[in-house]
Amino acid sequence: MPVPTIRPALINADTAAALRDVLGFRHFARHAYDADPELPRLAVLASRVSGLMPALRASMGAVLVELEAQR
Repeated sequence: MPVPTIRPALINADTAAALRDVLGFRHFARHAYDADPELPRLAVLASRVSGLMPALRASMGAVLVELEAQR
């Protein structure tokens, strides 16, 4: 989400939606201490994150440009 007069959104809505599954898995994994890891699911999510890296870098780069322009 953007913070008006302070900064633009850090990531766009499409990237946020794609990361939602990853964040859900992370939340479960951190709090399910006695559960066995779901390695096939983890592999799928890792692949998805790898594919999102260019979009994340672009989003973060745009935020930096915007913040520099505000200085």
